[in-house]
Amino acid sequence: MKTRETFLDFGKAYEEFVKVGVKLDNDTYRERVLLAATGLGGETGEVIDHIKKLCWHNKPLDREAFILELGDLLWYFTLLLSVTNVTYTEVMARNIEKLVARYPEKHPNAPELLALAQAELDRA
Repeated sequence: MKTRETFLDFGKAYEEFVKVGVKLDNDTYRERVLLAATGLGGETGEVIDHIKKLCWHNKPLDREAFILELGDLLWYFTLLLSVTNVTYTEVMARNIEKLVARYPEKHPNAPELLALAQAELDRA
C-alpha cells in the first residue's frame, strides 16, 4: 500500500512543518490552545466567505484563493491537534465510530477503515 504509506508520511511531515513554523515555547498551554482555536475559527470564516460569494452573490468560486484558505484552516487544525496531543488518526477513527453508530447502513466499509486506523495507532 504505497499510497497509504505515502499519505501517512506526508501527514506526519506536515505536522512537523506546522510545529516548526510557530514558536510557542514561552506560551502557556492555555495560550497555545487559544491561538490554535481562534485561528481555526478565523480561517473558517474566510472559507465561509468564499461560499457566501458563490451562493449569495453568484460569483464563481475562486479556486486558488479557496485552496489557500483551506490550507490555512488545515494549518490551524493541525496546530490544535499538536497542542492538545491528539492525532489525525484518533480524530478520524472516532468520527467513523460516531457516524457508523448514527448511520450504519451508509458505512458498510467502516470495519476496514477502523482496522486501518487501529493499525496506525498501534504503530505510533
